[in-house]
Amino acid sequence: MSRLITIATFSNINSGAMLRSLLESEGIDCQFKDEATTQIFGGYANIGYAELQVPEEQLQEALSIMKINGYRSSYGKGENQVSPMLESLDNFSSRVPLLRHLKLEYRIIWLLIALAVAIGLLLSWLFTVDGVPY
Repeated sequence: MSRLITIATFSNINSGAMLRSLLESEGIDCQFKDEATTQIFGGYANIGYAELQVPEEQLQEALSIMKINGYRSSYGKGENQVSPMLESLDNFSSRVPLLRHLKLEYRIIWLLIALAVAIGLLLSWLFTVDGVPY
């Protein structure tokens, strides 16, 4: 049997079930490491995560399927993982159609600009009475 490589981690096994199903439908053998522990504690106790693993010879195919379908892989991150806040911001901003092809730094800048414009419009609307500003 070949060596298994972790391609994604999940604190809740249900979050990874769709990815596992997708990979299996494409003919990729995959399994969860620590699946039972995560199911018992449901991700509420911080004792670790379920790791979705694939055989080494199917790694590149699995990574390309994940990328095509919008999943992010934890493969190759090692100790250089980004903070959970930046990772969630990256996940959110990569789903915005006009921003998804930009680097994370530029996506953050554009989101901040959009937020400032929205706040400015809201404030201008709040401080007008019958179309006349006070």
